Amino acid sequence: MIRPILGYGTLLAIGLILTVDGLLQFFYWMSGYGTPRGVLGGWSMVILWFVVTVIGSIALLTSVVGAAYTALLRARRNG
Repeated sequence: MIRPILGYGTLLAIGLILTVDGLLQFFYWMSGYGTPRGVLGGWSMVILWFVVTVIGSIALLTSVVGAAYTALLRARRNG
C-alpha cells in the first residue's frame, strides 16, 4: 500500500485552507473592495490566487480519495 508523505488529515487541512483562501481573495477582489496589488501586481496576482486555489483543490481531492481508498482496502482486508 502506498503511504503518503503527509497524512490525509494534513492534506485535508492544507486543501481547505488554500481553497478557501483563494476563493475568498478572488471574491473580495471581484466585489470591488480590494485591488490585486503586490510584488507581482495586477493580473499576475489573480493568476497566483487561481493557482493557489487549484493546488488547494487538488490537495483536498487527494485527501478525500486517498482516505476513502485506504478505508476500502482496510475493509477488504478485514473481511
